[in-house]
Amino acid sequence: MYNSTNLPLSWNKIFKKTIGSLFSRLGINLIVCVVMFSTFYSIITKNDETLSSISPLIGFLLDNLQFIVIGGILAFFLGMIIYQYFYYKLYYYKFEEEQAEIKKGVISQAKGVVRYERLQNIYVDQDFLDRLFGLYDVHFETAGELSNIYSHVDGLNKSNADKLLAFLTTKLKLGSKNYTKQIENDIPGENSKSEKAVNNHSLSNISISLKTITVMSLSVCLTSFLVLNMFFWMIYTLLANNLLVDNFDSSYFPGGIVITVIILVLSMLLGKWYGQAYYKNFHFKFEPEQLMISKGVISKSTIYLYYEKIQNVSVTQRFIERLFHIFDIQIDTAGASSNLGYFEEKEALAIKDFLLQKAKIYKRGSGL
Repeated sequence: MYNSTNLPLSWNKIFKKTIGSLFSRLGINLIVCVVMFSTFYSIITKNDETLSSISPLIGFLLDNLQFIVIGGILAFFLGMIIYQYFYYKLYYYKFEEEQAEIKKGVISQAKGVVRYERLQNIYVDQDFLDRLFGLYDVHFETAGELSNIYSHVDGLNKSNADKLLAFLTTKLKLGSKNYTKQIENDIPGENSKSEKAVNNHSLSNISISLKTITVMSLSVCLTSFLVLNMFFWMIYTLLANNLLVDNFDSSYFPGGIVITVIILVLSMLLGKWYGQAYYKNFHFKFEPEQLMISKGVISKSTIYLYYEKIQNVSVTQRFIERLFHIFDIQIDTAGASSNLGYFEEKEALAIKDFLLQKAKIYKRGSGL
């Protein structure tokens, strides 16, 4: 059996979580505060009034804004390291024969027990920082609405993640009735016909559509263009108000049209790279008992969907997919929904029929 002692988290988790908190929490708050200070600064100085004549405290804060920001970042960074250290030390989990117990938290703690027969999906994922620090998160989904709070162990190295994944996979299989024996005991003739119908699907050569590259490229290009433009005008506002550089001369700064064109070109290049990388990294495989889906560019995930856990399969189209006439496959279990896409219509319908037939055989065989 595994626990937080013989299958420990990696120490890199402390630094990963600290850096993640620094960028996600402090970064957003810092931008908001700087923009507010910049706007306020512009208002109270437009009549050439000195800051000290209005409020010495405001004048001091704005004159020393750079030092205040740097000091705040360092204090936040140190505080987060201390917090994440205790979070790491108090992170407890125990995987026994019938169930898993997990407890996490510093000030307030969440504790939960997950029984293996309730498992729906198992998957491993990595966000960008996980990949930098060599960390893996192992998720085991159940049908519970709040199971995501404690039904995952995050911050394992690859060796420990593989061990836990193998252990949970075994438990999930043992938690279901034996498929082969159930099928043999079902209605003679009908089972063999159903199995034959499933196995006759020629899915080995199916791959996602090449149009995926265009769809993902456009999506990333538009998003990055909007974000970069917003970031540029924020920086320009700070410069114009002399908050980043004293005595800023806008005559040496490229015009808005030039910057917009440059941002558009960079966004197009980024979108093209992302679309090609997404297509290259998207893999799926129909195994005897499960469907494996691996995808991601900056963050990566590998999902294992067991056929007997499938509740529904649907073929959908969002707006941009309708423009390119490609389809997305949504696979629903009691735990969550997963997407498998993007395909041409014929391939999408073939996969949908295959998964529904597989799920039907498993459910009939298990007496559901």
